[in-house]
Amino acid sequence: MCNVLREGFQGALVGLLLLVCLGSCAAESRAQVTSGEMELSPLPAAPPTLAAHLAELGAPDVQLPAVRLPSSVRRGVTLAGYTETVLADERTLSLLEEMWHAGVRWLALVPTWYQASVDATTITRKMSVTPTDEALRTCIRRAHQRGFRVFLKPHVDVETGEWRG
Repeated sequence: MCNVLREGFQGALVGLLLLVCLGSCAAESRAQVTSGEMELSPLPAAPPTLAAHLAELGAPDVQLPAVRLPSSVRRGVTLAGYTETVLADERTLSLLEEMWHAGVRWLALVPTWYQASVDATTITRKMSVTPTDEALRTCIRRAHQRGFRVFLKPHVDVETGEWRG
């Protein structure tokens, strides 16, 4: 049980560091991080840009020991872009390489569309915040070129702020 707790804490710490970096690197995008599948040796040194960025944020320099995660767990990141082009922005795309070096192998992209109310029967793109189809295609192509498995999860939000569940 102690090993499970330790592994969960270490996975959460890696996720938190990636979340902090992704959230601040793409100021107008949001990211959520989950742990992943594979036997992990100690994480390789982060690329200089990620390490420098984490240092700027005041994140501690953490060296994690090897962790064996269950085969049912995937190591992935969820990116939800909140501008038309943020998912195709060169700064966001450069994070793919850094995520790969951190052991991430799965990428979920979450474009948000909107409905006027919970009763609405149509959804629409909000031009200033919904990523364009071309931005999604660009991000997916770049992720596939790097070797990521990509999952597209469209999201519908209610413009009134009502509970959408």
